[in-house]
Amino acid sequence: MAPSFVRGDRVWICKKDQPSHRGDVLAFTRRDDPGEAPDGPFVFISRVIGLPGEEITAQDGFVYVNGARLTEDYLRTGDIGTTLGIDNPMSVTAGNVLFMGDNRSNSFDSRYFGTIPEEQVIGLVVSDR
Repeated sequence: MAPSFVRGDRVWICKKDQPSHRGDVLAFTRRDDPGEAPDGPFVFISRVIGLPGEEITAQDGFVYVNGARLTEDYLRTGDIGTTLGIDNPMSVTAGNVLFMGDNRSNSFDSRYFGTIPEEQVIGLVVSDR
């Protein structure tokens, strides 16, 4: 999630009580992931890009939501134009969200494991930066 978050940052996860919004940075687990931590499932931190009912595509290195180019001011200059892994449109079904990391060239996110059900979202990630 660099540059928004880097290894060693302390973050807080605020329990969510409302639907996700595009641009939110959320913590979530994957039901199909057995976890890498001995005390429970591995927790992912990533940014919401797609919401239920939307189609996410990429063209010329930019992300499009339902055909409209997404403005992503949070990306580093080197990551703008990097949409590795979106070769075909990705549809977000009801009750799910699509995540992408800010460090696009080095992020394990929905481009690889698909959308995540809202019930697997733990909460909103905040830091003191």
